Amino acid sequence: MPRYKSTLTAEIDAKRFEHAADIPVPPTGLGKRLDAMHDWCAMHCEKDDWAGHGFRTACRADYVRFYFTYPNIADAFAIAFDGTRQDKSSGIWPKL
Repeated sequence: MPRYKSTLTAEIDAKRFEHAADIPVPPTGLGKRLDAMHDWCAMHCEKDDWAGHGFRTACRADYVRFYFTYPNIADAFAIAFDGTRQDKSSGIWPKL
C-alpha cells in the first residue's frame, strides 16, 4: 500500500508542477545530501511550492526529482545540487 500511494502521489505531482530538477543518486545513496536538499527547499520555497520523488530509469539509474512551482527556484536548486533541469513546457517531461 505505501508504495502505491507514493507512486500515485508522484503522478499527481508530475501533473501539478511545471518545473523540476533531476538529481542522480550514487550507488552509495544521497545520505545527508538528501537532508540538505530538503532543508534548501524549506528555506527557499513555500510548503506547497515543491515536492520530491525518487525514480529509476529504464537503464537502472536512480534519481530523485524535485518539482517546483517557479522556474527560477528550479534553476537555483539544479545549480546548487548539480542537477538537470526539466520543464513540462519543453515537451520533454521524462516519465517517472
